[in-house]
Amino acid sequence: MPCRHQPRRSLNRLQRGRNAVIMRLMQEQATNTAAEEPELSRTPLAFLSYVNKDDKYANGPPTVVVDSSNHDDYATITNALKAVKAGTRIFVRPGLYKESIVIDKPVEIIGEGERSDIMIAGDGSNAVRFDAENGRIANLTLYCCVAIAKGKLELEDCDISGSGNDCVRIHKGATPLIRRCRIHGGNSYCT
Repeated sequence: MPCRHQPRRSLNRLQRGRNAVIMRLMQEQATNTAAEEPELSRTPLAFLSYVNKDDKYANGPPTVVVDSSNHDDYATITNALKAVKAGTRIFVRPGLYKESIVIDKPVEIIGEGERSDIMIAGDGSNAVRFDAENGRIANLTLYCCVAIAKGKLELEDCDISGSGNDCVRIHKGATPLIRRCRIHGGNSYCT
């Protein structure tokens, strides 16, 4: 008895259904017609809103993505920092970022991928100057000094190196938390 299952026809039907749902979602978002509870509206957007209402990741901090190849929100970390509001999470894609960044608001900067593939190299001065009340930097390779002027900076899983005097400079009143970081290459320290 020959098999009557036709997977290609089933796949096409599923794709048409998926495309119809996506189009309906886009129409609802454009007209903002989704209800708060699914009982009030049987639309896909209402259902997704209801499902995600208690999800801490769905309603988490605002996020942006930095990609040195210009494929995402920003091409430089400096431009992202200028544009974002306090509390934003900035994901950095692999690449070499030749810039000196100044963090003057509470943000998180997190490397996305292997930390050895994500390098911030200070262009003549500190790779990072932290001048905010709190913040977090994780999973990055930082070449040149990290200067912590004030506040509580959490440095996690970073590789910090330099060929100059110091790799991490902590100013009076700053209370950083440094965890699982590799710090090497400097020939002095400064607190």
